[in-house]
Amino acid sequence: IKIADFGSCRDIDSKPPYTEYIATRWYRSPECLLCNGKYSYKMDMWSAGCVMYEIISKNPLFPGNNELDQIHKIHNILGTPDPQVLKSMLG
Repeated sequence: IKIADFGSCRDIDSKPPYTEYIATRWYRSPECLLCNGKYSYKMDMWSAGCVMYEIISKNPLFPGNNELDQIHKIHNILGTPDPQVLKSMLG
């Protein structure tokens, strides 16, 4: 699979925090929604998974109306993250 979005391109030496508002909301990873610009290539894996789901099911996985609704939809399907995961994301 090849997906390109040059909206998030940056210099190879750039360091976080990065741009806070990134990626189309329905494909935005939880760390992009919650972590004030602290994300990595892992957000691309999340987005690719959302795209693959949509290709197979012909329906978006997390079609949030806004950022809060997006977090709510992710939570309803995946549940609450382990406290250690939350701490690592927010700490």
